Amino acid sequence: MVLRSLPFILCFAVGLPLATLLASGNSKSHSLSLTNIETYPTQKVNTVEQQPAIAKNSFLVSQAQVKSNSNWRTYTSSTYKASFKYPKNWQPVKGEPERFRGSNGFFLVSANNAATPQAMCESQAKHKLRPYGSRPQILSLKVQNQPACLILPSADQSRSEKGVAELIVRYPQPVEVNSSKYTNFTLYANKQHIRDIAKTVKFIKTHKYV
Repeated sequence: MVLRSLPFILCFAVGLPLATLLASGNSKSHSLSLTNIETYPTQKVNTVEQQPAIAKNSFLVSQAQVKSNSNWRTYTSSTYKASFKYPKNWQPVKGEPERFRGSNGFFLVSANNAATPQAMCESQAKHKLRPYGSRPQILSLKVQNQPACLILPSADQSRSEKGVAELIVRYPQPVEVNSSKYTNFTLYANKQHIRDIAKTVKFIKTHKYV
């Protein structure tokens, strides 16, 4: 199960054509570039419904716009049982409590129940609609000692999706959202910030784990 978050990404998880998603309201044909291994020390399948427009997630951000994270705020999602830091100038999007946006980036939180984070990353990256361009990079990570992967877009990513990257992390235990169980935490963010955000991800242990 992947929580329906970004229209262009959600349609991949549930097998719907992009045009259908857009009309209602938001990779397997190409090879991938090399996979690297990174470790972060701390800190769809089926999707949760959100339905944002693709344009809301397009960010052309220069590295100069990415400021120090020393004064970032902490976001905590009681729904997805995770917390992380984000730029303090980002504000919640009205009607979408799991999405924040600012002049230099955004994030959107979701979840999925793919067999493994790597399997989901490969499925998303190889999708025929090429949401991350023709040669996205998949990085294998550890986030809070949990298996994870990160999809970074290639230079030819379409302008409507420009700058969007995706992080998928295995939950320590499945979580329940809207009466459905999910095994992986998903974070969409602009590529300039997603790695710094990933380094701060922490999972919340509560009795609501299932």
